[in-house]
Amino acid sequence: PQITPAGFFSRLGGTEMIQCGFYARLTPSSRYCPAGSSSPTIVRPGYYTIPEGAAYEMNRTAERECPVDFYCDDGMRHPCPPNTYSHHLPQRQTSPADCIPDPGWWTDGTTFGFLAGWGIPGWISFIAIPFFVLYRYLRRSTPASDSRFRFGDKLVWELVRALNNVEGSELRQRWREDGVSFRAMQWLHRTACVTFIFACLSLPWLPAAIAVWALQPFVVCDFRRERELVEASKARAQERQRLRRVHNAFLAWQEAAAAD
Repeated sequence: PQITPAGFFSRLGGTEMIQCGFYARLTPSSRYCPAGSSSPTIVRPGYYTIPEGAAYEMNRTAERECPVDFYCDDGMRHPCPPNTYSHHLPQRQTSPADCIPDPGWWTDGTTFGFLAGWGIPGWISFIAIPFFVLYRYLRRSTPASDSRFRFGDKLVWELVRALNNVEGSELRQRWREDGVSFRAMQWLHRTACVTFIFACLSLPWLPAAIAVWALQPFVVCDFRRERELVEASKARAQERQRLRRVHNAFLAWQEAAAAD
């Protein structure tokens, strides 16, 4: 008797060698046979078989963990789509959906975990996150009625006002005290817009815009909730004015009664 070579198997008592992928014609690379195999072994999810290449498709001999920046399906490894990556978790790298949109870097699927360079639209995400956090942290505002500010800046201010949920007099005072901080936010806002324009003009990089979607929970606020906060603030202000008028009317009545 002879040991069946790697890439083949022979049944118990058999007299001939059978190619490892012979009975898996549709996905022969999903089977591998070490030397001395009596039946093919099915590759595990998240693994691929070797040796690779069409010449060895029917005669795979072993399996290997799916590397980072790849996903492995039916014993074959495939690079992640552009501007996505994958962790070194082989059991989870089984389809393109397991590749993660990469916020700020791009990879061509051949770097084995070393991110290849900046993705231009993804750079917006690195502007947008500190930009948004800066809003939350500094809590600065300026009056929207000020004619010095352009439309985009007024939209920025509206967002800040919604986040702060404070009223006009406080906003004006904060602007006088903290104008430099607001101008810094203006610069960040304009930089992000210019970056986005350049990204759109650079069509080969356009698919990387998915990186912005990946950071949506951090970048995009719930405008419905913010509008509710603004409306609630206006309602409270109106209620205070009504109570003030009632109080003033009561004081006037008291004074008139005392004079009589």
